[in-house]
Amino acid sequence: KEVRNFAMPGTGIPDFDRHAAAIARAGIYDLQIHHEQILAPVVLRQWDAANITGLSGDGAKAQAAHEKRIEIATTRLGPEHPAIAVIINDFGAFNFRAGDVGRAETLFRHAMELRTRVMGEEDPEALNSLHNLATTYQQTGQVAKADPLLRKSIAIIKKQHGPESSEAASRLYPLALLYLNAGQYGQAQPIYEECLKIQMKALGED
Repeated sequence: KEVRNFAMPGTGIPDFDRHAAAIARAGIYDLQIHHEQILAPVVLRQWDAANITGLSGDGAKAQAAHEKRIEIATTRLGPEHPAIAVIINDFGAFNFRAGDVGRAETLFRHAMELRTRVMGEEDPEALNSLHNLATTYQQTGQVAKADPLLRKSIAIIKKQHGPESSEAASRLYPLALLYLNAGQYGQAQPIYEECLKIQMKALGED
């Protein structure tokens, strides 16, 4: 299907065009981010994805294969092995793409908690599951649930890479988009400006 007549969230913010152009030049906003953080939430809400159930025959087979993979890995490695969390996270991503947002949320949370318990919250795979869980909430409009997870991710990345690193800016941007998508421009603008400030400092005002 084709998306038409789409207005970018944040269009009403003062100097939005100038700031958006600067972020595009800085390379922190690309087609993948546009798809994952902006178009997907709109489409998922339009389709009421949180209430979609049922898979096609091929989808059901793929789901069964994922479940079998988790079962075998758990038997061989044990339920607390960190690799199990990665497999569960992958299964969460499968369910999210299939439209089963509720099950995806459960799997992402399980993966995040397991990996964090075994490897610590700063582990890259634990952060990946945390981000996936936050994205699930973000793309279904659950601002109150997404916000603390995104802020936790930002805090860890700032600790690891520095508060003015490009990695920090890339984590700040989804938080700004969370509020832009919700129409809460007052909440989005200071986060958006912090993100822009980091990039402008790194690249220079020109």
